[in-house]
Amino acid sequence: NGTTDALVYDFVIAQAENSWLSGPTATGWIYGGDKIAAKASAKFGTVTVEYKLSTAADTEYSETLPSAAGTYTARFTVTETTDYEGLSETANFTISKAQVTIPSEDETTYTYNGQNQTYVIANSNLYTVSNNTRINAGSQKVVVSLKDSNNYEWADGSIDNLEFDFII
Repeated sequence: NGTTDALVYDFVIAQAENSWLSGPTATGWIYGGDKIAAKASAKFGTVTVEYKLSTAADTEYSETLPSAAGTYTARFTVTETTDYEGLSETANFTISKAQVTIPSEDETTYTYNGQNQTYVIANSNLYTVSNNTRINAGSQKVVVSLKDSNNYEWADGSIDNLEFDFII
């Protein structure tokens, strides 16, 4: 322009568009097994991962990785700044119940002898056995119950008590 005056230019640095570089992914596991943390990475910013039961309200999210059997939602968040856009996405995953081998029935033939007799079921810290002792001739049901049916199930997928006939 032919002058020696300083030139002034106005410019704006726009907020960068953000995107996921990997994930978000949330992989389930079997109760009692190795926990698998949800994963994600973003082009810009730190990813925060929070968890809740899938049926819980959004106010129930926590950064604590769940451990009980159930279906969960992982929420992945990158907080927006003046430099880059925020991100938010969810992924569902399941912690499956661990399976317990169904105990075998006692094949013993019991005959009245005037003494306490015990219907034998293999010991386990995962279930309880009740009503398995009797003296008199007759029959009764031996009951085998899971101690924690929220996190364990029988190998057939059920959580119902098992019953065995105890006959003297």
